[in-house]
Amino acid sequence: MAIKRAVRWLLVLAWLYLIVYLCRQNGADSAKVSEWITQRTSSSLKLFGFDINYSELYIFLRKFAHYVVHIILAWLTYCALDVSFSSQKFNIALCVIFCSIIAAFDESIQSAAIGRIMQASDAILNLLGVQSGTILGVLTVKPKP
Repeated sequence: MAIKRAVRWLLVLAWLYLIVYLCRQNGADSAKVSEWITQRTSSSLKLFGFDINYSELYIFLRKFAHYVVHIILAWLTYCALDVSFSSQKFNIALCVIFCSIIAAFDESIQSAAIGRIMQASDAILNLLGVQSGTILGVLTVKPKP
């Protein structure tokens, strides 16, 4: 059980590191990553006959990334809390509080990077991701007897 707990918390820490790494990128580097992802996604969609406006896809993917990153953070956190504490209600509350704080710091750290700004829409997407990830954790983690 101790190894399982350690592995789950290490996954949370690794994901937190990734979040901080991405939000500390300057505007140009962040745009390069988004451009690379958009090019690959656009090419893949064209293979299936979808012709989506490139600029709209770029914006969609940048916004969607906020949501997905925080879904994963909350899910990993909930899974780590599950092996650390026995109360589901406590785990839900702690997961939402902890991940919401991280979501808020994510935007404030991002605003300190050159060429990046804090946006309310991104903060809202972060918080929606936290809520969705916590729900995903509740649905996928087997309840304790």
